[in-house]
Amino acid sequence: MERRGELTKIIQKDERLMEILQIARSVNLPNWYVGAGVVRNAVWDNLHGNTKKTPIRDIDLIYFSSEPIDEEAVRQQLTSALPEVEWDFKNSLNVHEWYKNKKGIERTALMSSEQDIDNWPEVCSCIGVRLQDDDQLLIYAPYGIDDLMDIVFRRNAAGEGITKEIFEWRVVHKEIQEKWPKVKVVWGS
Repeated sequence: MERRGELTKIIQKDERLMEILQIARSVNLPNWYVGAGVVRNAVWDNLHGNTKKTPIRDIDLIYFSSEPIDEEAVRQQLTSALPEVEWDFKNSLNVHEWYKNKKGIERTALMSSEQDIDNWPEVCSCIGVRLQDDDQLLIYAPYGIDDLMDIVFRRNAAGEGITKEIFEWRVVHKEIQEKWPKVKVVWGS
């Protein structure tokens, strides 16, 4: 519980991440979370003592709804509020179709946003954060937060379709060891 409190403080201290969470909350998507790299990067920058923040490539914002949502209107709201970054937002209900069409990977249909997070590529990035209406943080971390807080980059072996080859590509492509020299990459999981 102590580590979760430390994580909460790191997130609350990060003005950029809190702004992102406020913007995400404002579009009022059902069962939404901001997560993956944007959270990992903020935490690892803090744990490395970086005064210069790692640039945000995109913001992963997921939600789950069987009801139709005007995604273009949501995208316009998000882009208008924070135009300098790409908002990568998806309905977790349709993620299996996205994987099939975009990456040629067959995946099981998901039943919640939480199931989506359960399948993200690295354990340290399997984390979703929501800013609730009372300004409290809801943190979903199905595999705990030890890898995140200990700066460990390990393949999510439970994630559907996350092969060792995909993991190895991600380590290199995302320049994990260059950006965060304290990171421990676990190659064999």
